[in-house]
Amino acid sequence: MRTGMQNVTIVFGSHIGMLLIGILTQSFLARLLGPEDRGAYAVAFLFATLMALIFAVGLDTAGRYFVASKKLTCSQGVVNTFVNATIGSVLGILVGLVVMHLPLTFFAKAPRSAFALAIVLIPVMMLRLALSGILTAVQEFTLSAVLNIAGALLTLVLTLLFVGVFQWGVHGAVLVVASTWTLVILASLKIFRSRYDLKWHAPALHDLLAMARFGLRYYVGKLFNQVNFQIGTIILAFFADQKQIAFFSVAAVLATRVMLIPDSVTAVLLPKVAADQEGRGELVALMSRVCAVVCGIALLVLAVAAHPIVMLLYGSAYEAAAVLIQIISIGVFVRCASKVFVPYLVGRNHPGIASVAVAAGMITNIATLWFLLPRIGLPGAAVAMTASFCVSSAFLVWSFVRISRIPLRNIWRFRRHDFSTLLGRGGVSTLKKTPEEVDHTPSEGRL
Repeated sequence: MRTGMQNVTIVFGSHIGMLLIGILTQSFLARLLGPEDRGAYAVAFLFATLMALIFAVGLDTAGRYFVASKKLTCSQGVVNTFVNATIGSVLGILVGLVVMHLPLTFFAKAPRSAFALAIVLIPVMMLRLALSGILTAVQEFTLSAVLNIAGALLTLVLTLLFVGVFQWGVHGAVLVVASTWTLVILASLKIFRSRYDLKWHAPALHDLLAMARFGLRYYVGKLFNQVNFQIGTIILAFFADQKQIAFFSVAAVLATRVMLIPDSVTAVLLPKVAADQEGRGELVALMSRVCAVVCGIALLVLAVAAHPIVMLLYGSAYEAAAVLIQIISIGVFVRCASKVFVPYLVGRNHPGIASVAVAAGMITNIATLWFLLPRIGLPGAAVAMTASFCVSSAFLVWSFVRISRIPLRNIWRFRRHDFSTLLGRGGVSTLKKTPEEVDHTPSEGRL
């Protein structure tokens, strides 16, 4: 338990560092680009993100699960990931080049050259996410934390250089991401080669197919999850101008960055859940309570001080983003409290449940957007995002209770030793089952 809590602390600390550096980077980016170009960058980056997710087919989650559960060695996981990423990237680039020439208003919100450059991000995004997942799967949390912090710092420096000094605008902002993530990928490969004897070998077809099948089961959830985050920006890209897109994008990015906190927990939980026969349900419930408290405090401060924070970070040109942050913060809190249930479901070989939860949230998002956006404008997009988080989170909580057999009241019953356990002082005894939990064995059924 102590080692596990130390891993959480390491990853948590790195994510807090990334959060602070990321906020500073976004502040410089917003000021250097201005609202119109910031909106154009959001649309170009969104295009690359969607193409990468569509053609990755759950690649990052599959690689992490198969290595964490010892179904593949680290070397096999990395090689298979590269093969799958190569296939997906080629398809993504070809389709992206065709789609970007369609007569859609979406592609009028940024220069065509920016969309063309963004296509370069497709293979970079796939590999960066997948290799980062494998690093955590082999429990290299310290090295992963170092890479994350180094990448965040490099992004900040290159933003100031490419966008500030060279004044390359939207193209420079895209190049920042491509350059940083490429270097992070190379550093990850160096780690795998030096510590895990990474060598090229012909991947077995059955391993590739097994990863593809697992990825497909999580694919819908992964894709819908990202679309759910971005659906407001996607729809605004068709019906709003660049400034409105920038306001919503800035608000969503700032509010959802708090999710780095549960992300730091899920990175540690997945390999533990996958390697344990019962899935460590008590530990997952504990981390849900802790995330609810920590994220709740952070989001309360953000919501109360939204206006001065926006003025300080982005300037008066982005003042309209303040009220959007306040609305989105409600949904982000609910999402943060439930997000740690996802690695439990994936690690227990139930990735389809996470997909259903996200699909329900996305349907809610689209329906709410359709109704509210024409009536109240940008706040409608923020309300839609919050509603979607609430619906998907409710389904995740229900699924966790059903599979883990831990009563709902026990999940949210705060205990004095919750935070002492997180700091490594509680020991394993702090996570012993209550009599109510002992009477129920984890269910192995699938949806």
